[in-house]
Amino acid sequence: MQFKSITSFSIFHRGAPFPPLKFNLKLGFTRFFSTKQITPPNYLLTSQKEALKQGGKLLRHVVYGEEREVQETLDKNPALLYFMAQVTDYSERKIIGCPFQIALGAEDVEMCYMLIERYFRQLPHGLETALEQFLEQFPDEEHAEIYNFKSLADTISNEIFVDDQLSHETEVALEKFRRNFLPKDVITHGKHFDIRSYLAALETYRNKSSHKRFSWDRDPPGTWNEKQGSLFVSQVIGYLQQYLPACWAQAYCQGLYNVAYGNKLLVRKVYLNDHTPFFLPKSALGRYAVSSYSEPDWGRMALSDSAPGGYPSSAWFSQKEALGMVDCLRRKKDDALNELRATLKQESKKARKNLFP
Repeated sequence: MQFKSITSFSIFHRGAPFPPLKFNLKLGFTRFFSTKQITPPNYLLTSQKEALKQGGKLLRHVVYGEEREVQETLDKNPALLYFMAQVTDYSERKIIGCPFQIALGAEDVEMCYMLIERYFRQLPHGLETALEQFLEQFPDEEHAEIYNFKSLADTISNEIFVDDQLSHETEVALEKFRRNFLPKDVITHGKHFDIRSYLAALETYRNKSSHKRFSWDRDPPGTWNEKQGSLFVSQVIGYLQQYLPACWAQAYCQGLYNVAYGNKLLVRKVYLNDHTPFFLPKSALGRYAVSSYSEPDWGRMALSDSAPGGYPSSAWFSQKEALGMVDCLRRKKDDALNELRATLKQESKKARKNLFP
């Protein structure tokens, strides 16, 4: 059965299977749950005010990576799968979308597959709607620029920390870097954070930091000393970590090795092994960085504190190892999302053929 489209001013996505004007959700649910797999809940949304309240909570659960809470909410009111509104994430980015689209933008692969298998696949035209939302989130191939850290790295290489203070040139370079990653416009499509820039920062640190294994080894010219490396880790890598989407932060908190190489499912926590929150107050930016170890038994996090120019702890050196783990996880997420798009296209095409043989 065909349903009318909902205007862009509606709080529901236009693929929602109920009329846009009368707001009679009971009628919508009656037609919505025409399959045997799902039955209508005993209590339904009855007003726009209630829809806004429950829908807002749902979107917050999605953007915070709270998969269990998302399931509990949608099991009670599956129509909220089509709810569209603005939500703010841990990094204070403002994002507009439906639950599935917000999970896509955060690259929360597990959340996306859960929404597909548990809800979209059980509903009439559900996979077609999911494909529509997918294509709206990623209308074209993304061509976002990867941040170039060369200028900042060169400035840090010249830093000599007179009286343990940063030079004016270094302060200016760091401020320019920070402004580039501050949340700006409301995000309506694409990825919420380009992990490739974070990878570029990790690679810069690996290339510029010392590779000495023995006291008699020599580093090439331009290699950072401990203070310079500590400065980059705490004020650049640590700063970028505070802009990672929730699912990436959860991978860090669980241990990158466990998720990237061990293929463990996310535990869905955003605090470290000592119960320190991953996302810190703004006042802490530039003083902390989360480190992940590569050994299987050390898949835990260590939160290290370093004042600008201070000496690093041994945890800093794990940032080199994090590069491979983050890149491995990025490739896995990209492959999974590409496979999901291909599957949705194939099954939607098959559904249309069955509808119009």
